[in-house]
Amino acid sequence: MSGWDKERVKVFKQGLNDFIKHLKIDSKETEGGSSLVLYNSQKRFLAEVFKGLEEDKHFFVCLKARQLGISTIVRALLVFWAFIHPGNRIALVYDTDSNKEDARQEIERFLAGLPLSHRIGVKYHNRTHCEFLNGSRISYFVAGIKKTKSSGGLGRSRGISCCGATEVSSWGDVEGLRAFERSLAEKNPNRLYIFESTARSFNIFYQMWEEAKADDLSKVAIFIGWWAKEDYAIERGSPLFDRYGTSPPTDEEQAKIDTVREKYGHDVTMEQLAWWRHQYDPGRDADEREHVGQDIIMQELPWTEDDAFLMSGAKFFGTDVLTAARKDAAQEKPKGYRYLMTDDFLATVLEPVTLVRKATLRVWEEPEEGAVYCIGADPAYGSSDTADRYCAQIIRCYADGIDQVAEFCTTDLTTYQFAWVIAHLCGAYKNARLLLELNGPGNAVWNEFRTLDLLLKAGYLKEQASERGLDNIFQHVRQYLWAKEDTLSRHPTAFHWETTTKRKVQIMERLRDFLHVKQLRVRSPETLDEMAKIVRDGDSIHGEGTSKDDRVMALALALKAWEDSERKALIAQQRTRENEAKRRSLTHADLQEMFSQSLVQNFFNRQSHARVMAQAARRRAGRWQW
Repeated sequence: MSGWDKERVKVFKQGLNDFIKHLKIDSKETEGGSSLVLYNSQKRFLAEVFKGLEEDKHFFVCLKARQLGISTIVRALLVFWAFIHPGNRIALVYDTDSNKEDARQEIERFLAGLPLSHRIGVKYHNRTHCEFLNGSRISYFVAGIKKTKSSGGLGRSRGISCCGATEVSSWGDVEGLRAFERSLAEKNPNRLYIFESTARSFNIFYQMWEEAKADDLSKVAIFIGWWAKEDYAIERGSPLFDRYGTSPPTDEEQAKIDTVREKYGHDVTMEQLAWWRHQYDPGRDADEREHVGQDIIMQELPWTEDDAFLMSGAKFFGTDVLTAARKDAAQEKPKGYRYLMTDDFLATVLEPVTLVRKATLRVWEEPEEGAVYCIGADPAYGSSDTADRYCAQIIRCYADGIDQVAEFCTTDLTTYQFAWVIAHLCGAYKNARLLLELNGPGNAVWNEFRTLDLLLKAGYLKEQASERGLDNIFQHVRQYLWAKEDTLSRHPTAFHWETTTKRKVQIMERLRDFLHVKQLRVRSPETLDEMAKIVRDGDSIHGEGTSKDDRVMALALALKAWEDSERKALIAQQRTRENEAKRRSLTHADLQEMFSQSLVQNFFNRQSHARVMAQAARRRAGRWQW
């Protein structure tokens, strides 16, 4: 059959509604089997699925609150899908074996309770799959909450054209999920893929959710909040309502109510608000102590999709600060580039890209003559075992702060190619201080960087580089020299930097300090998104769950280079943002006058200093004579 449209969805809805009326389930709220009567939350979910199918979209990611009946309606939908699409291969995937068995038994009850007019013959139904006489098959899988040797083979060689995956946030293997996605049919007109889960912090489901929102041409992101279930309410006149439902909404509650109405078209009632208050703060009016587990309640019963993804550790960067930074960053439009590389450094090409999201290098400020820059470079797996991207951050330095001017980030690179990228960035942003993370492959990058420097200055590439104007790339590069912080002399003892737990805390704390006092200007939304997922657990600062911190670490390294090596000189020269902006607007005559005034001022400063020193010498001489 051809693709889906409104007319086909209309017919499908009629059949599904009739099918659901005959289903029996075991409800926790009733004794024995009862008819499946849909909650508003389930109706809202189906409405979103129907809307997507009308647009011929077949991939759905549902972020939900707990106990909304979404898993049950997904199973009912897929059983009906198997009935009306002969020969369909359907996969039901669960996080644990016990949840898989509960689902299998529920489907068994579905099939046993159907009247003869609504049945399709079952060939056999066991612990692994159910096969119907029309050739459709439902297979049961367990993804597992831990990575195992077999998890990467989930659904492999199965030719799956339909699936319902539950509690994806608990799945323990990212590679297994990606392998499963690759096993899904892409052109079957009767394909249907549903991945649903509560949030449980930033994990593989968060990545899937973000991908669904970004790929809105072929995927649908569905959010179902706690307020969508009508049972989540307390009846007026009850003792619980008297305690939790009589006071008007607080400013914070009203803001959430307004957001739900604006984004999801639902008006939260006082009965619902009373239920929420009881769940979130059962000791309301009893004492002023913070209720233990409130963050978990917010995560499992979110008002909005933003409430759902909370962190298990303490947020490292302030939410208000990041919100303000995001608003400023949204006004910035970078230029996008990507590197085309071979095995020859001199043949490296940097080309512009039309779509900035496909760029590996993003530039907010082109290099400016006379400006001071610092470059923080973090190779893949340099700062941590989960940092799998090569990242470099370029900042412009002032006496009173720093501005992010460019960012390079990619996973598709080798150590020698990363050294070439750093060399190119150092050549473009002249007068730059480089700080390279040496852990992991960092030493290989550093060795290649030094070798390239030698080849261009004195080696067999010198002549070719000179012909192409590339012989002076390293002319203005200044390497970061590390010195132990707690020594009096502060004599450098090594090049660059090796991250330890203690040192990571140091540079991340300074990064937070300068961000919060607005001396750090971050222009990359991706960097700000990483910052939002940075947590602190004791002495460990890292990305929550599977979240990355490559961009944040590279930025922290660049800031370290500025604070240790450049800031004092910039303060002495009074090269603040304001003064540098004035300097750029001055004419040649203004610069000449400023230079003359500087000479005169320096002369008088030296004379004044000499008089002060002479007076001090006379006072010392008098004391010694006495």
